[in-house]
Amino acid sequence: MSNEMMDLASFGAGPTDGSFMEVCSPATGEPLLTSEGDAVGITLLGRDSEVYRKTQRAITDRRLSKKGSSNLTAERLESEANEILAKCPVSWVGMVYNGDSL
Repeated sequence: MSNEMMDLASFGAGPTDGSFMEVCSPATGEPLLTSEGDAVGITLLGRDSEVYRKTQRAITDRRLSKKGSSNLTAERLESEANEILAKCPVSWVGMVYNGDSL
């Protein structure tokens, strides 16, 4: 066994870079490809990014500012989670919406 340590920086993606997520076909589970053969996907910021943490703190501050109101529901928690995720995409490859490039 080697005594060398793995430098995590060698992976290249930091909290502000995001990580590429391939999009797979819901029917086959196979990765989708563009006509040029490139992977279709989204680069997303992770939980360690400032964008993610800032959005999460804003949601927590909103909850704390509603004194005496504990209206947490599964629907509200899901909506808040989606709010965070909506802030995390950095870029898209091979996707359009209603014919318009993203």
